[in-house]
Amino acid sequence: MRYRKLFLCLPVLLVFIAGCFDPHDYLQYYRTCSIKPNGNEFSQMTSMQLPDETFYVSDTQIFTSGYHIGFRGMGEQLDHDITPSDLNCSHSRYIITIPSQDSLFFCGSGDLYSCTFSGTSLQNVTPNNDKDLINPSLSNCGNYITMVSPGFIHRFNRTSRELVEFPIWREAQYALYNSLQDKFYVFADDNLYVLDEMGTTPILLMKAEGINSFFSVSPNLRYFAFYGVWTSYGFLAQVYDCEEQRIIEIANCYTLCFSPTESKLFYSSKRHGLSDLRSYDLYTGNDVLLTDGINPDNWFLDDISNIFVRSDGDKILFSAHTQKHTNDL
Repeated sequence: MRYRKLFLCLPVLLVFIAGCFDPHDYLQYYRTCSIKPNGNEFSQMTSMQLPDETFYVSDTQIFTSGYHIGFRGMGEQLDHDITPSDLNCSHSRYIITIPSQDSLFFCGSGDLYSCTFSGTSLQNVTPNNDKDLINPSLSNCGNYITMVSPGFIHRFNRTSRELVEFPIWREAQYALYNSLQDKFYVFADDNLYVLDEMGTTPILLMKAEGINSFFSVSPNLRYFAFYGVWTSYGFLAQVYDCEEQRIIEIANCYTLCFSPTESKLFYSSKRHGLSDLRSYDLYTGNDVLLTDGINPDNWFLDDISNIFVRSDGDKILFSAHTQKHTNDL
């Protein structure tokens, strides 16, 4: 009888508990936050939102890729377009920034273009190309730019201006040329492959544990990652080390970004309902908490969706949903 009475009271109890956690008791905002790689100098910017395709060169040169290539400074909400209105860049997610040379490379309307960071000296560097080139990547020696098109990989020599194409066995989303190894690495349908220079011998290196995963590559082309992969154990990141030919798994990793200056990455996980930010040393496996998601002014990080590391490695931007209980106001 006692259990029956408890069962009858259960709906009332659930309604009471639900009332205590009314979602309207929370204020929610989408913000861009910044922090140092050592976890110091955390700050939030309410007026700045960054798209997925963001390339963080400096605090005055934050580039974005969409229908146009644009840039903004720290704290600015809107982009300043640096590409002409008739040049469609929407099919290509990636751009190449070379700060030491004030050079920008991107694909637009099927060709590879170059310009300065301010958009001057715009030039089509593949005027004789007849394919639809997208997603450029820079080799680790800095002299080659690799792109993909349906059924092909294309490599552009910045010195000789020669464009060479290699037929491949399947359509690729992204390809990179490791000039030290003289090999192509290819992302295709949640798989990572390595090819020889002629592209005739694909070897599967890593398969994502889930479908429609995100991927990323370290600037030195040593580490290749799948992340944002949902498994029965939660989110997972898989990182392939092409020098040691091993796979590193990072549990509870929702999003990540490689450091441009060190063999480490920065990633976000969700623990106890809060999103934190962490660094992971790819040599030692040392995992360091940078922020636990709870801020001194009682805001907490509910979700971190993107992480961007400045080209000098000394500052991190990340996009996050932040919440605060109205009782704290």
